[in-house]
Amino acid sequence: MKAICLITFVLALRLGAIGHSPQVEKQINDLWRERRHAELQALLDAKASATPPDLVALYCCKFFYIFVLPDQKKALQSATNLKMVADASHNKDFIELATQNLADVKSVPAIEFVAPEAIGLDTLYKEFPDKFPNIDFAVRLRQFIGP
Repeated sequence: MKAICLITFVLALRLGAIGHSPQVEKQINDLWRERRHAELQALLDAKASATPPDLVALYCCKFFYIFVLPDQKKALQSATNLKMVADASHNKDFIELATQNLADVKSVPAIEFVAPEAIGLDTLYKEFPDKFPNIDFAVRLRQFIGP
C-alpha cells in the first residue's frame, strides 16, 4: 500500500548520501520547490526513458506517480524499469531492492491512485520543502551500477 512505499523511502532517506553529479537532482529539486509538477513530470519521464535511463529520475518517477500525480500504470512501469536495470547490473543488493520496490508498487490498490488532496501535497511540502522526497536515496542507487 501507499503506507509501505512511504515507510520504505523515509527509512532510505536516513542512510546518508554518496557522491553524485548534481545536475538532474538540481533540476528535480528546483521544480519541486516551485511546485511545477507538469514540468517535473516531463523531466522525470524524459530522463527515465532515456537510454540508459537516469536512475535518479527512474526512482523518483515511482514516488511521483504514487503520491504527486497518481498513475498506477506509470508507477508500475517505473518500478518495472528499475527492476530491469537492476537485473542487468547483476548486483544482488540492487536486484533485491528493485524487486521489493516493484512488489511495493504492485501492492498499492488501484483505488488509491486518485488525485491527491491539497492537504496531502501540502504535508509533503512541509516535510520536504527543499528537496524532492526521495531524491537522496535515488542518488545512492548509482553506486550499484558504477562510480
